Amino acid sequence: MTAEVRGTAKVVRFWPEPLREGLVVHIGLWTQFVNGKIIAVENDADWHTCSVVIELDKEIAYLPPGEKAVIHYLDGGKLRIAGSVMLE
Repeated sequence: MTAEVRGTAKVVRFWPEPLREGLVVHIGLWTQFVNGKIIAVENDADWHTCSVVIELDKEIAYLPPGEKAVIHYLDGGKLRIAGSVMLE
């Protein structure tokens, strides 16, 4: 069980801005849906691919490396899926 998610995030092409520290997001993995906050971001030249560390409010029970989790931003109006993160 872990309360932190880290990995390479791929932001959807319709997302208007880079992910930033302090952004409150939700992580969806299988049947688990947990909220958290982005605590570290390293953007590349193309900000649609970046390394992220997300601190979760609750632990996720099953977090296998190499799995892909969905990043949700529920305050985003019509666009609520920010992208995905490949777990390390």
